[in-house]
Amino acid sequence: MHDGQEPCDCCGYLTDSFLIRKWGVCDLCRFLIESNKIEGIFTKPSKDQIFKAKAFLRLKQIEVADLCQMANSFEPGVLLRTQPGMDVHVKEFIAPKGGPEMILDLQHLLESSAPPYESHRWFEALHPFTDGNGRTGRLYWLWKMQAEGSQTHLGFLHTWYYQSLKEEVLI
Repeated sequence: MHDGQEPCDCCGYLTDSFLIRKWGVCDLCRFLIESNKIEGIFTKPSKDQIFKAKAFLRLKQIEVADLCQMANSFEPGVLLRTQPGMDVHVKEFIAPKGGPEMILDLQHLLESSAPPYESHRWFEALHPFTDGNGRTGRLYWLWKMQAEGSQTHLGFLHTWYYQSLKEEVLI
């Protein structure tokens, strides 16, 4: 233990002792665990996923290749839907068809100044990958939240819910 810090049970990195006593894991690992549970995955994130998520969150700017690398961390072998016929079927909505315009759509999203809530909705509507869209989209949302200096002290679902209410009021 160093200066009020203890190792996270999941990644082993030192973090605030209060958080460790309360949750057993650091904020990022808690976020990744919650993101997995949303997908029905009840295992802890791998060390590789945690390492890549930490690196992703430190980026000054996100590129399409960064999202591809993160999606592949969550679902090895996943592809960006850049070819015609690479369609995905999602129960909740109709995702755009796969094709070369997917890269342009994703680049447009990454270059936009949309708030995190709207960026996340846009990413999920694009559904740019053959799998891993939910976890990659939530991590992109967290990156956007941190980039704008917003607090994420609540879990993803709580923060996203309150942020969506705030955004809807502003529209």
